[in-house]
Amino acid sequence: MDSTPLNRMTLDVQPRAVGGVLCARIAGDVDINDTAGLALASPEIRGPGAHTVFLDVGPVTFFGSTLVNFVVHLANAAPGSQIVLCRPSPIARRVVSAMSLPPQIRVRPDLPPEWEEPPRPATAGRRVQRTWQPAG
Repeated sequence: MDSTPLNRMTLDVQPRAVGGVLCARIAGDVDINDTAGLALASPEIRGPGAHTVFLDVGPVTFFGSTLVNFVVHLANAAPGSQIVLCRPSPIARRVVSAMSLPPQIRVRPDLPPEWEEPPRPATAGRRVQRTWQPAG
């Protein structure tokens, strides 16, 4: 029996913050198996010089506690920054509204104009591999 998930998580991150804004996109099912991959990508998403992170969650097919914990971790790890969840599904909006989230996490129904360039792959699938180049 093949236990490969149909909607593997992927995470794409803009190469660098532009004007203090960084964009990232998460797609697929995000569950407990993706914790390590999200932790690997966390420093790149918080990125140097990023005071606002737009996180496109529109392509997420399963939005549960793992993704909520990740977003809260991002907010707590970068005090003073804004984490903006873009394009959440109706179910994702319900999950987020049921939580007591830090005030620097916001939700918007669309992508912002700052979403200038497509993000680049940071991780792919459940077997997460770091594909970006470390800063410095």
